[in-house]
Amino acid sequence: MKAKTSLLSASILLALAACQPPAADKPAAPASGASGAAAVTGTPAADGTVTVSVTDTACEPMQITVPSGKTTFVIKNASGRALEWEILKGVMVVDERENIAPGLSNNLTATLLPGEYEMTCGLLNNPRGKLTVTDSGFKDTTAEADLEKLAAPLAEYKKYVQNEVGQLVTKTEALAAAVKAGKTDEAKAMFADTRTHYERIEPIAELFNELDPAIDAREDDFKQGAKDAGFGGFHRIEYSLWKENSTKGLEGIADKLVADVKKLKEEIDALNFPPS
Repeated sequence: MKAKTSLLSASILLALAACQPPAADKPAAPASGASGAAAVTGTPAADGTVTVSVTDTACEPMQITVPSGKTTFVIKNASGRALEWEILKGVMVVDERENIAPGLSNNLTATLLPGEYEMTCGLLNNPRGKLTVTDSGFKDTTAEADLEKLAAPLAEYKKYVQNEVGQLVTKTEALAAAVKAGKTDEAKAMFADTRTHYERIEPIAELFNELDPAIDAREDDFKQGAKDAGFGGFHRIEYSLWKENSTKGLEGIADKLVADVKKLKEEIDALNFPPS
């Protein structure tokens, strides 16, 4: 249990370290006249909370402005399917809430530094919302102190993740080769073992908001399900192997999966683990 907790703590702190925007990353000043009803619905209420209602097609509101520091977001699922709501910074996931059932709400208290962020709004096909964090003078010193204490576990965890992602690349290449050769049974036999290496690094892989969906999104993440042109990665191959018992038409999907896991390896290898 202690080892598992240490790895979890290390992954969380890695996420925190990787997602800190640089000091120069300041949001642009709001345009004059940016007031009225839209500004009211997109800013914190009197109690400091921000309510975001996610429908089948968008977030309401699609633009939010909050001061730096801690903000509690009340995420209401007004769509017809389970919801995952994320705050994104570039290619990184800063914070998230998962598995919010239709008709229910969940709270997310996030500590944010000044800058421009994005919000996911349900289905992967849906447009993203804009989250602007203004500079309130907030300084996050706790994270720096925690990173100092966990320097050794962070370094150890990085080695573990790099080993797993290396095996992921090698085995994904072999899986893709079997798929492209039309060897359905061979690909089925390789599938679970290959994807296991992704599952082992998922706390880190999920930080990359473009790569994680490309590699591991499921059919219900898309409006048209398995027939959606955007559906790819492991689960698209899984769908064809087991539901269609075929590898037909998977050549391009297999090639892209290999490219995506290689890119994931590059991103993980490039991560800095403070303190330097």
